[in-house]
Order: sequence, then C-alpha cells, then structure tokens
Amino acid sequence: MKVLILSISSMLLFAIQVNAQQTPPSPQPVVTIANTFASHVTTNVVAGPEIHVKIDTKQTEHQQDLEPQKVKNFTKTFTLDKNDKINLFNEYGAITIKTWEKNEIKVDAEIRAFANTDNEAQKLLDIASINASKAGDEISFITDIDNKNNWKFNGKKREVKVFMTVYMPSTNVLKAAQEYGNIVIGDYSGATTLTVEYGSLTTGALKNSNNVIRVEYGSAAIKSLNQAKIDTEYGSGITIGSAGALTINAEYTNVKIGSLKGKTTVNLEYGKLTADEVSDSFTINAEYSTISLGFNPNFRSSLNVATNYGSFKYGENVNVKRQNLGNEDRYSSNRRYTGDIGKGDNRGGESVTVRSEYSTIIFK
Repeated sequence: MKVLILSISSMLLFAIQVNAQQTPPSPQPVVTIANTFASHVTTNVVAGPEIHVKIDTKQTEHQQDLEPQKVKNFTKTFTLDKNDKINLFNEYGAITIKTWEKNEIKVDAEIRAFANTDNEAQKLLDIASINASKAGDEISFITDIDNKNNWKFNGKKREVKVFMTVYMPSTNVLKAAQEYGNIVIGDYSGATTLTVEYGSLTTGALKNSNNVIRVEYGSAAIKSLNQAKIDTEYGSGITIGSAGALTINAEYTNVKIGSLKGKTTVNLEYGKLTADEVSDSFTINAEYSTISLGFNPNFRSSLNVATNYGSFKYGENVNVKRQNLGNEDRYSSNRRYTGDIGKGDNRGGESVTVRSEYSTIIFK
C-alpha cells in the first residue's frame, strides 16, 4: 500500500511540473496612455490591419467634484502687418481662432484652476501664466505652467486649464500647437502649421498652398484643404471633406477623404484609407492596411498595383489588362496588376500606383 501511495504521489508531482512548464499564450500588446489633467486615451494595438482605439478628447467645461474653482483672465493685443508671423502654444485647455479685418491680434484667455479649497486653487493659478511677446516679425503667445509634476495636494490630483480665444486676420502665417486639448479654426487663407497631441483639430477651409498638420493620439475634422502635408498616428482618425494635393503619413489610424483633386501620396501602416472621388494621380504605400478608392466619372488613368500577401478587388470602371502570374510566380505571394481606370485616352498622363504588403486594395 505504501508503494502504491508513493507511486500516485510521484505521478501527481510530475503532472504539476509539466503544467507549470507550459508557456502561457502571449498577450496582445497594449499601449495605455492616461492623463488625469485632460483627455484619457486607451489604444490597443494588434497585429494586422484592425485597430481598436477609444479616445475621449472632450473639453470639460465644469468639474463636478472639484470646488471651488478659481479663475484669472488674460488679455493682450499687438498691432501687426501682413508679414508678421503668429506663434501660439497651449497645453491643458483649448485654442479657438476667430478671424477679423483689424490689423491686430488679440488674445483673451481664461485660466481655470480646479481644487477642493481656495488655497489650493490659488496655488495652481500662481504657477500658470501666458507669455506674450513680439520680436521682429514674430508674435508669440506661449502658455507656461510650472511644476506640472507636483499637481498634488494631500495626495489628490488638481488641474489647471487654459482656454485661449484668438482674434486675428486670416492671412498671416500661423503656427498653433495644443497639447491635451483642442484647436478650432474657421476658414483661413494664410499658411498654417497646426499640431495637436491628445486632442482634436477642427478647421474650416484652409485655402493656402502651404499647410502642415500633425495629429498624435487625437482626431481631425477638416472641411477642405488646398495643399497640405499631414502626419498622424494613433487616434480616432482624420476626415477631410475635399482636398487638392496632399502628402500623408499615417500609422495606426484611419484617413477618410471625400473629394481629392490634386496629386497625392499616402504612406500608411496599420490603418484604413478611404477616398470617395479621386481626380488626379495617386501613389500609395501600404502595410497591414485597407485601401478603398472611388474615382471621378471623368477621370482617366493608368494603374499599377503590386501586392504581397494581400488582395486587389476592382469594379466595372477598372480594366485590368495584365496580371503578372507566370509559371515562375504561380506560388509566389507577390501579385502585379496593370491596366486602366475609366474610358478613353489618358492624355493627361495620370497614374494610380499602389505598393502594398498584407493589405486589401479596393478600386470602385
């Protein structure tokens, strides 16, 4: 009997050791960014073209559980001429730009402190300011918040937010950057450089041929663009109503364009590009993505599509003349397609070129 008990005990010990040595399944990589002062962003990145992003960039006008609230106001005006350049930087809050016909720029700002006591709120107001200056042809309004890492009193978080309203002509060169908050600007004629991190960008018609836009961990809604260079990564996507020539670099996010009327280049990784109506040459480099293009009924173009571990689907308006599938390539993951989009002669020399890996390409 003792021998039998020892044998059973040995077998149980062996089974436990085997189970302990088995490797658990690898978890999906998760990137989590949470900022307690403004937006809260959680991005789950998985292999393949699918992206799961939940982002909340709503600006809180009132804090329900932090009272009392202390406020201080700022206002400053500079005269300017058409050659002056405007530089705006803000963090934790928002920038709203309104255009007018005056030859001056005016910034009204409200600095809000959220805390449980007047004393704590005042301490927060004391470390927040806006530096306004004019040097040569550059006018700057820069938010300065000291000791952001020490926004704690009695172990509880506190907040400062700065809400800027900017009045200025629509023709001056404009550089505006917002961290942890939003930028809102209507129609604008001057050259722009607009940057948003952990927030949203909303614009009217950006009419200049020189626009630079960067969005990280955020979103953008743009009515129209003349020409622009756009860099975006990790967010809920960019939507553009209509545009001329564009250069877009996008990672882990989606881009949607209504009407595209100029020559465009897109480099896309782990995302989705949708263009409803293409009317000019288009070059796309894609990895782990989905590309869906519709074309203007009068658009005529050659096409050249190369896929590696992907697919190419097309509608009646697309004529694929040749698929490079010789015997030597029969078992290859690479596919090449050439042909035409639309009917008639391609007298303008337009072309649509796609190079893709692990992606789905759709021409409607």
